[in-house]
Amino acid sequence: MRYCSISPLKDHVVIDWQAFKLWGIRANASCGVVLTAPHCSLRCEPVTTGQMDDALSSGGIDLAMGYCPNLNALGIMSEKLFLHSLFCLVRANHPQVRSSHVTLDTLLELQHAVVHSVGRSNELFETLLRTRKLRRKVTLLSSHVLSLSAIIASADLIVTVPRSLAEYYVGIDNLRMVEPPINIQPYEISQFCHGRFDGDPAVKWLRTYVANLHQEKRSRSRAASGKGARS
Repeated sequence: MRYCSISPLKDHVVIDWQAFKLWGIRANASCGVVLTAPHCSLRCEPVTTGQMDDALSSGGIDLAMGYCPNLNALGIMSEKLFLHSLFCLVRANHPQVRSSHVTLDTLLELQHAVVHSVGRSNELFETLLRTRKLRRKVTLLSSHVLSLSAIIASADLIVTVPRSLAEYYVGIDNLRMVEPPINIQPYEISQFCHGRFDGDPAVKWLRTYVANLHQEKRSRSRAASGKGARS
């Protein structure tokens, strides 16, 4: 990866696939990198949470992003980016879900699609259900998230996903976001790298770029909230 006068130790930067989904969907960061650093090269790799420590420590990946509460091996550096939350998605004309809320009884009656990806945000909802001794009807179990919106838009299913993903899908398919009936506390999304590679100019630039991008987004959100409160 090359940017202006930076002479990195590597000719490309590797990020994990979870980072690409969160980063690209939430903030259009991939487009920003192309405009800001047109000669950069990014490679996305799927890495499970169990592999993340070794991948960062060995330099297999340069940057990871997501909900990784147990990613605390020696030398791994973390930086909080934003708070995330979970939302439900249904098709716009779902016959059983007609408002922006769904009751617990309805949630348990509905047929669910469940996505088991390399990220850990799904574990929050699963753990909460188990804690409350609740059982849902899982009709579709998939490890692929990209085809999810088309499936939900054409069936009477419900799926629980991170809010950024829900907002993205609502914009491209005939879907509605629905607040879950269970109180799911917001969780931290952070970015991670290993201190061994902290001196690499490319990795440092990318990490700073991502942090600044989300700081600008928070500032715009606060400004919009303040403006709305005054009007």
